[in-house]
Amino acid sequence: MSALPITPQPTIAIDPVAVARQLVPLLAAEAADAERQRRATDTSIQALHDAGLFRLMFPKRAGGPGHKLITHIETVAELAKGCAGTAWAFGLLSGVTASVASMPPQVSQLVFKTGDERARPAPRGRPMTAMSSTARGAMRPAACMRTGR
Repeated sequence: MSALPITPQPTIAIDPVAVARQLVPLLAAEAADAERQRRATDTSIQALHDAGLFRLMFPKRAGGPGHKLITHIETVAELAKGCAGTAWAFGLLSGVTASVASMPPQVSQLVFKTGDERARPAPRGRPMTAMSSTARGAMRPAACMRTGR
């Protein structure tokens, strides 16, 4: 099987932190809605997608820019200047997406068979919020997370 059908975006290939910096005002404007909805807003997720940032960590063999982990961390930190919750969600989503893109082509092709790497909410999904502020018990998901209700 061939590599994923990805069109690299030159801007993120050069400086994804600068791209993130351009999104900070939008994320800041959406932060109150994100807090109220207890999730990243559709507008913010679409902006991250349109900017190509979800492909930040795609390996070169999969048609991505192949940035290092430190670049991912710096990009998340820059996004957090606008909305920490959206940056956290982006960090999780882009990391998982990159992990799948790094798998053997047979696996990544199966996962990305639509050519669209965007995560979508589960029909009966529930918002999650962090509950534990210490590492104690952090390996047990029930101890670290609770539903947002």
